Order: sequence, then C-alpha cells, then structure tokens
Amino acid sequence: MAGIAVTALALASCSSDDDDSSDSSSSDSSDSSDSSAAGDDTSSDDSSSEDSGSGDGDLVGAPDGFDLTDPGSHLKNGESAYVVTQQAEYEGETFAQQYWKITARDSTETASGEIPLDDEDAADVDHFICMNYDVEFLGQGEASDPESHQLVTEPDMGAVDDDGNGANYILMGGSEDCDIPEADLLPSDAGELETGKVYRGAVRSWESKSDDGITPTGLSFTYDVESAGLDDVDDILWN
Repeated sequence: MAGIAVTALALASCSSDDDDSSDSSSSDSSDSSDSSAAGDDTSSDDSSSEDSGSGDGDLVGAPDGFDLTDPGSHLKNGESAYVVTQQAEYEGETFAQQYWKITARDSTETASGEIPLDDEDAADVDHFICMNYDVEFLGQGEASDPESHQLVTEPDMGAVDDDGNGANYILMGGSEDCDIPEADLLPSDAGELETGKVYRGAVRSWESKSDDGITPTGLSFTYDVESAGLDDVDDILWN
C-alpha cells in the first residue's frame, strides 16, 4: 500500500534515564507493502510483495506445525501472526530462537493527565492510546551454551497508521502503563516462560491536540533474526 512519509513525534516518560529524553524527537517512517499472512487462523489472501523477503535461514527448535508468517504480511485486527525472535549473538554465543503467536486486539484510550511525562511538549497530548495485543509463547530452541542465562526476547512491536508509517511514540513507555496486570506481562527471564500461556502487551502512543505527528490506527512487528535470514525484511502490519 503506497503512502507518503510523515514524521512521527516522540515524548519522554518520566522513567527515562536518557539525558536527551526531555527533548521531543522524530523518526522517519517507512511504507510497508500489502501481502498475506501465513498462520492457521488468519484470513488474508495468499499473495505477498516480491521484495518483502521470507527468510532463508534455519528455524531451530520450532514447534511441530509452526508456520512462519511472511514478512510484509498485512493482517486485520484479531488475526494472528506466527513469528520468531532471537537475542543477538554475543562474544560467539548463540541464544535460543523463541516462537510466538501475536494477535492484535482493540485499542484503549487513557486521559492525558493519567500518565506523567518528562517533556515540555506533553501539553500537546489530547489523550494516550494503548495499541493492545496478545502474545502466546509457543516454545524455543536451544542456545549454544544451555547453561547460560537466557533472556526473553520480546516481539518488537510498534504503533503505525493506515499506511504503515510509524506513529507517535513515548520513549521508555511500556505495557505496564496500559493497565495490564503484572501477571499477564511477559517475564524477562526465559526460564519463567510458560508454553501455551497467552501474555498481554501494548504499545503506548498518543494523539495530539494539533495536527502534528501521526495518530496510530494499527500495529507492526519487526523481524530481527539474522540466523534465519530475517534481519532485513518488511514488517508485519495489523490495521
């Protein structure tokens, strides 16, 4: 789907330790093309963009019947994507590939005064928007050193508009700001993950009182798994 590049706006959460977090910043947005989803419970068509890339590496330890959703797939709210994440290799150590089922859910809104921000531009916030999703842990492969501590590599989710442009975002903003119970959040230690459990997550965005920035209407997932040939491919979109 074609779309013009627009600049999204960023605000800094009060929890940010970044020296530059009090400044409003911007990021260039990129367009994503329409294509299909691979997944048992999706209903998108079977075509995909030629340049989206589908990964040509190995999926190590994938669950039986796991069907990776193609990069560049364009899904509707309520449809699911089957994806893989992996922590980047460090000092020759390879970490486990982790497998997930992600389903976009309805967004929710929060009044502007309910979440504190460390940013002089916070006065332009009309209201916050939580772009919600479910994420089910399906299993993981093995690391090169099974005795090493393994972290959860959370799916890289973002808020986007109808054309896939990155929407307004909040630095250091997390799912915990969107009224998700702690028991439903992903743990940081991979040893605490429960196979088959559906966790909840959210990307916190906002709508401005002016016409500045980009108001979110959907979600994106970004692959970054070099070992599976999925480190420079199109995002999966829900909108």
